[in-house]
Order: sequence, then structure tokens, then C-alpha cells
Amino acid sequence: MGGTRSIKVAQGVRIRAYDSGKQSLEIQFQYRGITCKEVLSRLNASKKGDQRYAVNLKAEIENTIERGTFRYNDYFPNSKRAKLLGHAVSTVTIKELLLDWLKDVERTHPHSTHRCYKKSCNAHLIPKFGDYRARDLTAQVIREWIRDRNSTLKSIRNDLTPLRAILDQALNDDIIDRNPLDKIKVSKLVGRDQKKSDYVVDPFSEAEINSVLGVASDYDPLIRNFLQFAFYSGLRTSELFGLQ
Repeated sequence: MGGTRSIKVAQGVRIRAYDSGKQSLEIQFQYRGITCKEVLSRLNASKKGDQRYAVNLKAEIENTIERGTFRYNDYFPNSKRAKLLGHAVSTVTIKELLLDWLKDVERTHPHSTHRCYKKSCNAHLIPKFGDYRARDLTAQVIREWIRDRNSTLKSIRNDLTPLRAILDQALNDDIIDRNPLDKIKVSKLVGRDQKKSDYVVDPFSEAEINSVLGVASDYDPLIRNFLQFAFYSGLRTSELFGLQ
């Protein structure tokens, strides 16, 4: 079994000397409470210029860690530690993220909410963006989709809700560097004739409300109370179903 010994160049920078006679420069730094050691295999450990480069690289890494912009894969793309720390290049697709997100919504939200989001995903988001790797989806691609939509501003925003949710989560999980939706002003991309719906609200008249409540009272006073509360509270149907 061969052995190694180390020669200190500077704080956190060492030359690893092997019994075979080979030498390599190694830097050491703290990240997320872990002591990380990386060998700079492309440098010549015996050259003073390469040693200075290693010292400067360590200082740069520590600076980016302090600023919260350090990404392991940017500096050490072939390191096993990059994957352990969540910074390996991810190949996860938008479809995979949406399907996982829908499972969470189904478990934690009312059925009507899950149904609405599932419709947006299956009808629009997955067909258009599903095959994209999350890190490859750009603001330009999303803008083009919005411009091509012949829908109201409210419908487009509703359809974008699941996409924003998974991209925010992907950002938190270090799958992507930034959320492309943060660069998009949806209202600026929708034509004036699309922003308003031609749907006409036709609420119950006072006479119609009294008629319904009268019949409900004869059927079951509890049903009457429920309907009266529904008429005058303005709650959504799913919110009414959640009452106890």
C-alpha cells in the first residue's frame, strides 16, 4: 500500500506527495458545515505560479460561499461531492417536476384545487414544456407560449401557477440557478382584447334567494342555514364544503 504526505503551501492549500514521487495541489475549505478537499489535477504542484493560483482559487471559493453564490459543479464538475451537495447537473424534466408536485397537491389540497391544477398541467404545461430539462427552460420559451395563447389574462396566470411552484422549488433545491418566470411580466404579453372575459355574471335576485331558502327550510332547516350562509358570505364551493 502506498502512502502520502502533505506539504503546507498556505492555509488550506497543500501539496500532496505520494510515495510514487507524484505530487498534486489540494485545496481545503468549509461548505455547509463540511470540510471539502479537492485536488487540482491540472496544476503542476512544483510551480510557484500554480501554487499562487491554488491560493487565489481557494480565496475566490470562500468569497462566493460567503456571498451565497457558490455552486460546487462550477468549480469541480467531476467531483463526487458536487452530487452529494446537490450541485451536479440535473437532468430532471418539467414533466417529472409537475407530476411530483401534483401528487403533493392531491394529498394536501381540496379535490377541486387538485383538479384545476391537474387540468392546467395536462392541457397546457406538460404538452408545451414537459420534455424540457428544468435547467434548460428559458424565459423566452415561456414568453412565446404566453403570446400564442388565446386566453384571458386570468386563465393564463392560473395555468402558470403550477409552473411557478415547481420552478421555485427547483431553485430552492439547486436544480436551476434562477426562475425564468421572475423575468416575465405576463400582463405585458397579453393583448388588450384578451384581458377581459365576455362572461356575464348573473347572480340570484333577492326574490330567487328567498324562494330557494323557503323550499330548503321545508326540506331541512340545516340545509336552509347552509344555503343562506353561502348566498351572503361569498365563499367558494370548495370552501363551503370545508365548513364544519
